[in-house]
Amino acid sequence: MTYGEGDGPVAEYRNVGVVVAPVTDVVADTIVATLFASKASVGATPLVISVGDAIRVTARGVYSTAAIPVTLRIELSNATTSWLDTGAVLLAANAADRGWCIDALFVPKSSTSTECQGHFVYSTSTKAWDAMDMENAGAVALGILSSTVNIQVTWGAADPSNSISLRQLIVERIING
Repeated sequence: MTYGEGDGPVAEYRNVGVVVAPVTDVVADTIVATLFASKASVGATPLVISVGDAIRVTARGVYSTAAIPVTLRIELSNATTSWLDTGAVLLAANAADRGWCIDALFVPKSSTSTECQGHFVYSTSTKAWDAMDMENAGAVALGILSSTVNIQVTWGAADPSNSISLRQLIVERIING
């Protein structure tokens, strides 16, 4: 699909990678930083991108917590370098199957430098939510032109009730021009 009017900029938009996360893609009962099994490869066909293109990553799932408040940290990374980070987010006690979502945008400036920004939204009750930016003050030294997008989570306390699942991982390519 192509968007644009008149002589303005035109971008071709393609949904190029939808990873349907298995129901078992869960991280629970650990304080060790753990990658979800589901991931998306950038740079492989059909997700070959160029400088000036953009990659949008959307991740969604649910989380639950134990009887005491606990922190949760979520990072988007290539498994070795963190690109976007929520920091330690304090979650309420006794949350059951509350929704969460990360929306991130990556714009390569060169083969080794990428602008990446995002936000994290999570449900705090049946009718309330909270949100936070996942920002960087400048371009990040990473080459997303050929990388794997991973999501890593770290719980502040180990408890079988502290669990987070990744239910959807959507990677979209926006072609400049």
